Amino acid sequence: MYPELINIFNSRRSNAALIQGLYMGLSTGGGILWAPLIQKYGPGKSVLVGSLVTCVGLLASSFAEELWTIILCTGVIAGMGMCTCYLSAFITVSWVFHKDPGVPLVCLTMGSSLGQFVIPYLYEICIEKYAWSGAFILVSGISLQCIPFGLIMYGAQEYFVTGKKASKRKSVCETSLLTDVLVWILLVNCLLVALTGTFESF
Repeated sequence: MYPELINIFNSRRSNAALIQGLYMGLSTGGGILWAPLIQKYGPGKSVLVGSLVTCVGLLASSFAEELWTIILCTGVIAGMGMCTCYLSAFITVSWVFHKDPGVPLVCLTMGSSLGQFVIPYLYEICIEKYAWSGAFILVSGISLQCIPFGLIMYGAQEYFVTGKKASKRKSVCETSLLTDVLVWILLVNCLLVALTGTFESF
């Protein structure tokens, strides 16, 4: 979408690059701002709010008449919204698999890598069929797929072991957790949330 926006808005490359730069910077580095809120309200609620904010930012970008509107809506608003989804997935995995989160976290980061590989091809197809504004609308709809994942996270709170609870619940057995279907759904859910975290506009 990068060359498409340069051609449509006749803008400089550095200005168009601000969209992806702000989106990726805020979605991966904005945890400093949102981590306390995620810990206070929980990952499930945070994913619900983040998904809606991301959808609004991407949808508003489809109606943009100037590049600066897309920079604000996609780069800043959608980036902040996706930050809560991205960070909540990591927090959830570390709270559920608190004794040995290694393999689940690797699965989660693999989702991000796979998303970075697949998403550019998806954008190509969307731009060819629906132009750049239609691509924004479709991607805003895809970002709403985080809502059911947030509901699953919210329903799995009984499995969360935060730093405060870890000392009280030393008897938690990792094997018993892995036999529970809900934990596996939660793990797949977190993997898919990481996949949708790469839906930036490029």
